[in-house]
Amino acid sequence: GNNHDASVSQTGTGGTSNINQYGGDSNTAFLVQTGSSTSNINQNGSSNEASVNQNGAGNLSTVNQTGNGNGVGDVNNGTGSWGPTANNITGVTQLGADNMSSVNQTANNARATVGQTGNENDSYVTQTINA
Repeated sequence: GNNHDASVSQTGTGGTSNINQYGGDSNTAFLVQTGSSTSNINQNGSSNEASVNQNGAGNLSTVNQTGNGNGVGDVNNGTGSWGPTANNITGVTQLGADNMSSVNQTANNARATVGQTGNENDSYVTQTINA
């Protein structure tokens, strides 16, 4: 694909981040992580956006996007820019320890936002095309 953007900012030790962008064009992934946590963003299609913010230890976030125009948050909030200083709407926010979030989008133009504060929270979001 072409014109993909990916940004990762990690602070602390033991953190793992994986961003995979393949197929299609113009996918954007934005990840900020503090502490020993793991984040995975997988994008297959075009014009998908994903943003994750994790602060704490033992957190796990996975975002899978297949299709076109899906959003886990709004990376640029309609401003045309993205990054740590942009006015973005974070799709997955986890503050605390041992939280887990899974967002799976197999659709077009689906939107999701997840917020978890505290410890040992789990969330599962699945969005698919209606058959």
